[in-house]
Order: sequence, then C-alpha cells, then structure tokens
Amino acid sequence: MPEAIPYTIEDLRAEDMAAIDQIAGLLLRAFPGWKETVEEAREEVRASLVDENLSLVAQQNGKILGWIG
Repeated sequence: MPEAIPYTIEDLRAEDMAAIDQIAGLLLRAFPGWKETVEEAREEVRASLVDENLSLVAQQNGKILGWIG
C-alpha cells in the first residue's frame, strides 16, 4: 500500500494572498480558456469568499493541492 501523503484541509482566508495566487494559477492550468488573466482568476476566487459559501483548501507545507469554493 502506498504511503499516505500528509496534508491539511483548512478554510481559505481572504488575507491569504499566497493561497489565492496558487489557486488562481491552478484554475488557469486546469481550465484553459476559462479566464484570460491571473487577475481575473484571482477575482473569481475572491468572489467565492462570502459567508454563505464553503471555501476550503487542501495544502501541504504551504503548497495548495486542491480547492473547493
């Protein structure tokens, strides 16, 4: 059986610009043509940060592995 990769799942915070930047880049690579610029992708991530939404990140040592928001 493969060894488990340790990671954490946490709330994405609006002030965590490093995570938001990583998520924006991840989304642009995963969905080509979805947005034209990194700034547009950042704005989409920021727009998800409202109280009625769930916005979670999976991360390992500061590297974003995944996001739901």
